[in-house]
Amino acid sequence: MNLPKNDEKYRIRVRWGDKLEETDKVKTVGRVAPYFTKVVLEAEFPAESIDDPQVPDIFVYINDTDDDISYIRLKPQEISNEDQIPKNYYFGVNLAKSSIRDDLAGIVKMRAYASDPQTRGPLYRFGWDIEPEKYIGSRQNTVHLNIYQAKGLISADDTGLSDPYIKVYFFGQEKKTTICKQTLNPTWNEVLYFEAPFDRPEEGPPLILTFWDHDKYSDDDFIGSLIIPLEPENHNL
Repeated sequence: MNLPKNDEKYRIRVRWGDKLEETDKVKTVGRVAPYFTKVVLEAEFPAESIDDPQVPDIFVYINDTDDDISYIRLKPQEISNEDQIPKNYYFGVNLAKSSIRDDLAGIVKMRAYASDPQTRGPLYRFGWDIEPEKYIGSRQNTVHLNIYQAKGLISADDTGLSDPYIKVYFFGQEKKTTICKQTLNPTWNEVLYFEAPFDRPEEGPPLILTFWDHDKYSDDDFIGSLIIPLEPENHNL
């Protein structure tokens, strides 16, 4: 989710040692690509257990038509618990291949699991045997995002000020606040509403806020971004 472009195809690639597996390409809708598939690869390393430093890290890439535009690096020792549950992984920009903004590097919800030969043998293994199921919540909830104010935004205009507004992206939905004129400390006092088709907050993606300076005669300037996971401790930020 939160992939760089809408109506574009991306795939997920997993590399562990000299082994590489990938998903099919999936087209984004609202910058979300639904994969619901498994990636499994097996590798052999000169190590007796997954805790051995000879076992290399696992790299997961988001790949567009030509390049691995972003990635995340996973330590096998940290995902060796068989009770791993699906979670949101925040990818970083692959600066050697892409110049996209950090907030567009992508977020992938996946269950990452690396098994030890002593438990699954004879090879080290990444992935699960079971195909992930499409999750449909039992009810339609609503996320209420209260936006009050911001302080100390950067200047984007020749006046030393900005005309800031916020775009908020959530689960394929995008909304924005009104524009505040010539200020670095804007006050909005607005509420944005988003449909949330899941039962518990932790099952959903984060809210992604991008801050912009409005320009009348040219493209708006990007100021910065903020990611807010929906875990309960963030409900009163």
